[in-house]
Amino acid sequence: MSDFKPGDKVTLTNPIQPTNHKVGDSGVVTGVGTVEGVEIVQIQNDRDGSLQAVYPQEITKS
Repeated sequence: MSDFKPGDKVTLTNPIQPTNHKVGDSGVVTGVGTVEGVEIVQIQNDRDGSLQAVYPQEITKS
């Protein structure tokens, strides 16, 4: 498990393509969970308020 938790400020540093995620996008972690054994971090994007599901290896704490 990653060390991300709700409320953490994060920045997208290594987006896995193909996605609409862009390097430098930032947001706040709203939840962490697993889907079929794969950890997923949900963030609320600062730019437009959308919720995005990302892999922990795509983001770093800001």
